[in-house]
Amino acid sequence: EATDMQEEPLVETFETDEEAQAQLGELVEEDDVPVSHLNKTPFDVERSCTDWWCLIIALAACIGAVFLGHHLHINSNLEVLAHGYSYQQLVCPREADDPLHLGQKSKPKYAFWCLNATRTGMVLEEPICVEKCPISDYTYHLCEHGQVQRQDYASVQSGFYCSPLDAQLR
Repeated sequence: EATDMQEEPLVETFETDEEAQAQLGELVEEDDVPVSHLNKTPFDVERSCTDWWCLIIALAACIGAVFLGHHLHINSNLEVLAHGYSYQQLVCPREADDPLHLGQKSKPKYAFWCLNATRTGMVLEEPICVEKCPISDYTYHLCEHGQVQRQDYASVQSGFYCSPLDAQLR
């Protein structure tokens, strides 16, 4: 009995392309999709720029950034961003008057913050420029606009800054 029954094929085959198109058209019409849309590829569709205003905004932002960078380069001191500076607004790697050398020109390289009067924190509002970072508590610097001598703290060079070794001062 099983051999007498022939199974129907799962895929319908057509003799000609016209038969296949006709069958496809019937299926498409049932789904309410026009046949003309099935034959188009992405290259057949006419395209146009829809986001031209985004291009104008992006170009304006780029031009503005260039003008701002040029203005900052001409009219400001960009070294302050990377290097330390003293309470006198002098960039530390540049020549500055060092109070410890009695007005002689020196090249202090590092920004250093003095300890406050109770030695519990640093005076962050008034950094000074030093030639080298103090490595012990046995040295002193003139702080508070060169008016008060304060004991140093052990520190290590970190870029153009002196970072305290004591974790409580960090």
